[in-house]
Amino acid sequence: MEDLSRLVLFLLQDGKLNGKTVLSASSMQAMKTPVLNIASLNVGYGLGLIVEPKNDNITNIRHDGSINGYSAALQTISSEKFGVVILANKTGFNSTPILEAATQSLLQLPKPHSTPPIKLDDTALKAYAGNYAVPGITGKVGTVAIVLEQGKLKSKFAGQPDLELRSLHPDIFTVFLGNTQLGTAAFLRDKTGKITSLNYGLRAYPRLGNR
Repeated sequence: MEDLSRLVLFLLQDGKLNGKTVLSASSMQAMKTPVLNIASLNVGYGLGLIVEPKNDNITNIRHDGSINGYSAALQTISSEKFGVVILANKTGFNSTPILEAATQSLLQLPKPHSTPPIKLDDTALKAYAGNYAVPGITGKVGTVAIVLEQGKLKSKFAGQPDLELRSLHPDIFTVFLGNTQLGTAAFLRDKTGKITSLNYGLRAYPRLGNR
């Protein structure tokens, strides 16, 4: 917790810590500037940092990670000099609800407008079914299968529990493990409307045998 708290202060103070400049302001700005944008998820990725604009005045700068039995997440809002750190003794812990609740409560921000999720029938859901390539750290390609089972869209990956994808907006789904929300996934299309990849956690999984 202490190390992550120091990292939060480092981010909020534009590269300074304990009154000393550790990294130049220009380098810090480069870290917070997206080099990759995923418009469908309204999120970008800078140099090791996730950049998530909320409105004209609020931009979340965050990062999270998970390993067996442990998860960590931090979020900062530079304009408000505000930061939150979440630690959990659980793999893949969804920290988003806690981060958002803490931000709303402590900063007393207006709650964002949310649109109700859409309902897709089996015909519409079948369009997303298929196999998507998952590159491994050794260069070997694995496969995640998106399948439709009893009216539910699910992802299947060897050695991992099935995840359910619940429609939120066109081509955007919330990802659940049981009743626990893990994040948001988006299917990307080319200019012809053909689905070309699945994006989840700022990673793109190309569709195999694209149809």
